[in-house]
Amino acid sequence: MIHVLFSSSAAGTLRQVLKARGIADGVVDLIEWLDTGWISSDLDDRIEWFEDRMPWKGNWAWAADCVRKFLDAVDADDDRLIWLAPQSAQEQSGLFWYLDRTRVPPKGMIIVDYPLEGAWRGQPPGSLGELGPKQMAQLLDEAPRFEWDGSRFQIGKWREFMDDGAVLRVVEDGLLKSVRPEHYDDWLLQWCPWDWTKWYRVIGDAMGHADQPIDDLFLRWRLQELIVSGAIKCNDQLPGWDHPTAIEPAKIRRVR
Repeated sequence: MIHVLFSSSAAGTLRQVLKARGIADGVVDLIEWLDTGWISSDLDDRIEWFEDRMPWKGNWAWAADCVRKFLDAVDADDDRLIWLAPQSAQEQSGLFWYLDRTRVPPKGMIIVDYPLEGAWRGQPPGSLGELGPKQMAQLLDEAPRFEWDGSRFQIGKWREFMDDGAVLRVVEDGLLKSVRPEHYDDWLLQWCPWDWTKWYRVIGDAMGHADQPIDDLFLRWRLQELIVSGAIKCNDQLPGWDHPTAIEPAKIRRVR
């Protein structure tokens, strides 16, 4: 059996649990945040989109190798158990992409859409990556194994996301949906004070208070767009945008 996860952090924790128990099951994880960025049937298009917008150029070719290794690993064993926290846009996106690429319904799924013991505010986990070894072991032992529900997780859903041309996907009311790239702009502005503050503090506050995980590089792109639009003022260039990392980090503030 192989365990298929769409959170590398959770996959690492599960590997620890299996190793401690002497279980030889394989663990396969997709090292991609498919909830952000352009998606199409051609991975080169996605890589080019990131190259044009993200801070560092020439660093995105790894994605193609990760996808190839993932598909080779899942092809090695037909007995696959899918793990999913459906509150995570990253994990739902990974699942729909997986179904589109393999066209093979999973034989079993662990769907963590309920609070675990000691859950913060009694909420289901926003991502399996939030869980520690004790909680992952609990799921391994006690979580029900569901049969694949084709009405909830449609094989053709990823094609719809590709066709709509969006570059950001979020979970609302348990469902993965496409939204405009400006979706988090007001949220970023909310955490940007009127007084000068270090740029990464704003990113950290926005991520730390969000109701679901957000990719920090996507937020950095949106922060740069807000600076260009004049909604935020910056006393220097952000590191990575054709600008070396300065000794003193750039500071930003909202425009009054």
